Amino acid sequence: MIWLAAIFLCAVFLPTLWVRWVMQRYAREVPDLPGTGGELAKHLIQRFELDGVKAEVSDIGDHYDPQERMVRLSEANWSGRSLTAVAVAAHEVGHAIQHQKKDPRLQARTTLVPLVNVLGQASVGVLVVAPIIGLVTRHPVPPMLIAVIGLSGLILRMLLHLVTLPTEWDASFGKALPILRQGGYISTQQEAPVRRVLRAAALTYFAAALADAFNLFRWASLLLRRLKSNSSRFWYLLSSISGKAKTSVLKIAATQGRYSERTGANRWLECKRSKGLYKKRLHSVFRKQQR
Repeated sequence: MIWLAAIFLCAVFLPTLWVRWVMQRYAREVPDLPGTGGELAKHLIQRFELDGVKAEVSDIGDHYDPQERMVRLSEANWSGRSLTAVAVAAHEVGHAIQHQKKDPRLQARTTLVPLVNVLGQASVGVLVVAPIIGLVTRHPVPPMLIAVIGLSGLILRMLLHLVTLPTEWDASFGKALPILRQGGYISTQQEAPVRRVLRAAALTYFAAALADAFNLFRWASLLLRRLKSNSSRFWYLLSSISGKAKTSVLKIAATQGRYSERTGANRWLECKRSKGLYKKRLHSVFRKQQR
């Protein structure tokens, strides 16, 4: 079991670590490059006549903003004269070219990103706040409701990252690499390292999808464990009372719509937090049956 967990963690985090390692490896200054990443971005915007597109340095990482039509580069890639800086700048300008050509994949991603981001943040908020609401109100939120709302946002965000992969791949190898190679911005010896950087840039969202898959697995495990715990506690308490009282409890719970035999979860009894309160309610039903 430990080995399986170790393999799973490696599969999730190794791509992210590989992307960071590649970016750092080729971030060394190369004096014979014609310019910095920021200078290359501005030059390519003018060369391909990308009207309305601008470039600027950013504190939130390298990306292209289709809403503001802005190519944003980190300080290191903006002012750096390295293979990483040049490749990342060409990759982000590649997204601007996709935008100008109205690439349907980029348009679909642009439409979905705001919605998925809101749902993702809301789902995380539900997973965090629901237990607190249960403690304050002494009425736990149904676990299945938490699962549906909370996990749906994580699933949508993971799927968005996977759908984005073809767009990123085209920006790297359909746009950036041909531009750098045919324009003479890199030498033949530098092409192989630039390919690695562009591959890392394209796989950034794939690594993010794996991280989301890990979060999805972690939250799903916690919710399933809670459901199993509630179900086991319910059946243990029922086993301590007589058959008639047990039947009455099941009928009352079913009438109130808070019990499902399919899942083995009892919402009527679940609202009580301690074992003593469980038994008190069950014994009350039992005494009414004896009268």
